[in-house]
Amino acid sequence: MRLRRVRCMLVIVLALLCASAMKAGAVTAPARVLDDGSPSTLERLAIPLPSVFGPGAVAYPVVTATAPGAESTARTPQRVLDARGRASDDALAAWVGADAARQFQSTHNAWTGLPHRLYGPAVSILPAGARAGALRDAAAAERAARAWLAAHEVLWAGEERPAPGDLALVKSHRVNATWFLVFQQRHEGLDVEGGRVDLRVHEDGRLVLFGSDWLPGVTVDTRAARFPRGVSDARARLAVGFDAERDRALGGERVVLALPKGDGGLDYRLVDRVRVQTMDPPALWRTYVDANSGEILARENDLRYDTLVGQVTARVHPAQPSDPLVFVPLRDDVVGTALDSVYTAPDGRYVLPGISAGTPILSGLRGPYAEIVRSVPGSPVLQFNAPVNDTLNFVWQFPAADSSEADAFYHVHVVRQYLRKIEPTFTALDYRVPVTVNIPALCNAYWDGVGVNFFRWGIQGNGRACANTGMMSDVIYHE
Repeated sequence: MRLRRVRCMLVIVLALLCASAMKAGAVTAPARVLDDGSPSTLERLAIPLPSVFGPGAVAYPVVTATAPGAESTARTPQRVLDARGRASDDALAAWVGADAARQFQSTHNAWTGLPHRLYGPAVSILPAGARAGALRDAAAAERAARAWLAAHEVLWAGEERPAPGDLALVKSHRVNATWFLVFQQRHEGLDVEGGRVDLRVHEDGRLVLFGSDWLPGVTVDTRAARFPRGVSDARARLAVGFDAERDRALGGERVVLALPKGDGGLDYRLVDRVRVQTMDPPALWRTYVDANSGEILARENDLRYDTLVGQVTARVHPAQPSDPLVFVPLRDDVVGTALDSVYTAPDGRYVLPGISAGTPILSGLRGPYAEIVRSVPGSPVLQFNAPVNDTLNFVWQFPAADSSEADAFYHVHVVRQYLRKIEPTFTALDYRVPVTVNIPALCNAYWDGVGVNFFRWGIQGNGRACANTGMMSDVIYHE
């Protein structure tokens, strides 16, 4: 037991020593929520590389571009992509004929120039004279797919000529009369993360859909790892605050990871893909650790919800500041992540799909018809991490002496609904009306032609007390 502890400590020390000073990051495909609550703005990728999702994930590092002046003697990545794309299009025309090729629809992978998705007239991948229903079983479907891929390499692999072992069949599933086939890209026996080729083929050989996310130019030496797998495991655990008593280390494997370059190309690293389950926050972390530097290149939370639901309520004054506060639902209030949001229903409830446990969820007093504006910098916002279960409720609670933000937001919507009942066709206020509260003045409120404005409470020079007009429903309705 003592020897085991010593070995564990050595692994952790090595992991700390090999940690790079560069900020850790993750590929955004598409961009997700960062650990500081701000969205990433990297370009949406067509290739299924790791994406940032959940707390602890940060922006993906971009490899430095070629030095200025170097492009004069070398083919730029964009020229390579354009040439590869044209060659792929020519290969399609050579297979189906120029007229049929013009009927195909395609989207090209922005990082490789190859057809990410390609579909059009149903053309058979089988040789002439093949019998009907030739692809009755999985083995026949794989043989036919491999033979077709070998005959049309330029279409899906560009200038490269992959060996049979560079494509590993990882999915072969039949739905009715159509085979769904997925081939994983391999390099020297290791998976290339995000590299794959997809085919959907009818049992009679007709190609229903095709897609290539083959990642060209992989030259990583898979035997050149500086650190053993144990170092990466320890590094991944340390980075997520692993607690040996409650969390679980789920192991991992060595793979090749693509890195976007500043000039539009791709670089590749030998990495360890490590899986760790944590309870606080609830997450199934998939971490990519550079096998030569120990740097964490990417981290993604694989824990997902189908749907997050909840309700937004607030404590407000029903009419006057002297009334006891009561709970009411807030309609048309925003709830969401930094990249996706919904508005609450009339009962204050919301449904937000595709949320991971631990993802920051925000609610602000803001919606399609009103937005609370403070007279000082800052906006009202509530933020919580999505819980393990699928329910998250937001409650806006302010001190009774100054609940103007919740009061004004609620009563603006009350009077708006009242107006719509009287005049259903009235649309002049169908925009986000600014509702400014706590303006440093006394005993007044006004409409400025765009929004409504309410003054704070205070004592006038004559000793008369003025209530906060943003807490007075009749004043709000009047304005």
